Amino acid sequence: MPSKSPMSSPILCVIKNIKEVRLVCDFRYVNSFTVYDAFPMPNIDEVIDKIGHSNLITTWDARGAYWQLP
Repeated sequence: MPSKSPMSSPILCVIKNIKEVRLVCDFRYVNSFTVYDAFPMPNIDEVIDKIGHSNLITTWDARGAYWQLP
């Protein structure tokens, strides 16, 4: 069934310099509607100031415990 979505990305065949053919997707149109939702990395001096007077500091290794999180 053909898609009825207003958003689409063309798939193109691109020939590389060594006569290799690659499939690529042109997402420029879709990306123009994407809302940029990023935040800057915190300043390390500010982080140290916030935790500098703490009695207990913990971390959570979500990467290593990914399958154990509910």
